[in-house]
Amino acid sequence: MTNSHKLIWAFFLFMALFLTSQVTAQSGFPKRIKLPKELREVSGACKADSVSLWLQNDSQNKSCLYKYNWKQQEITETICLDVPNRDWEDLANTPDGRILIGDFGNNTNQRKDLHIYILDPQTKQVEQIQFSYPDQDQFPPRSVNYWNYDCEAFVVARDSIHLFSKNRFSGNGYTKHYRLPLRAGTYKAQLIDSMYLENIAVSAADFNPETGALAVCGYHSQPRRYFLPKTTGRIIVFEDFGKNGVISKNQHAYPLHKLGFIRQYEALNWLNNHTLIVGNEQKKWQHHALYKVDLTQQD
Repeated sequence: MTNSHKLIWAFFLFMALFLTSQVTAQSGFPKRIKLPKELREVSGACKADSVSLWLQNDSQNKSCLYKYNWKQQEITETICLDVPNRDWEDLANTPDGRILIGDFGNNTNQRKDLHIYILDPQTKQVEQIQFSYPDQDQFPPRSVNYWNYDCEAFVVARDSIHLFSKNRFSGNGYTKHYRLPLRAGTYKAQLIDSMYLENIAVSAADFNPETGALAVCGYHSQPRRYFLPKTTGRIIVFEDFGKNGVISKNQHAYPLHKLGFIRQYEALNWLNNHTLIVGNEQKKWQHHALYKVDLTQQD
């Protein structure tokens, strides 16, 4: 092979490697990203820009939002608020660019100080919504079988805030759907309906305004042979939520993983019309991480 032929082959090899690197760089969200230590108890996610998410931690953590660039895999901005983090459990975007922070985690079903903070990320100004449930008159209810006033999931759709309860694992399997106005004030939430979701405690939600699809995720653990836990963690997509703002039987379920140990999924966000990002908290047997779920490749 002459020197000229070698130069030609070297040029084509360089171009092939360059184009491959460009395709890899533009291929989108990785399959899995281990999160930094600041997000060990990630409990909510919402869109920041085309390559970033706003993420938060839940109770006993700083009252901060972290802008996480998943291309660079680093935190690029932190916003800390002068409000308490009793139990922040989810984030949602508003159509006008504000961020809702749901401080409504209620594991013991006895809170009377449920809040949603409304943050303008540009001015850093915060408004708040305080609310209560119309059907709760005991704090907590006498029987744990009726402990269905914990909430870890909400979305903004059809000019309203929609909340979805996290039924206790010992409960009746029904997730309650409540609605609130999308403006600061004190309200009694409106109970819209409930949906039976067998063996799943809803822990996050996100709404896709382009398709009208509502996605919720959750997890559950059941005994199995040799007392090892068996996960039933999954995502459920309600395709027509945007039509009338109610959950319906028009749904599709997608398993999150098939490993023996359960992940505590706490964050969910639509990346595009067929891909979701789900996040889990750190546990002894697992890292805090974000995962890509391509619905077109699920069972």
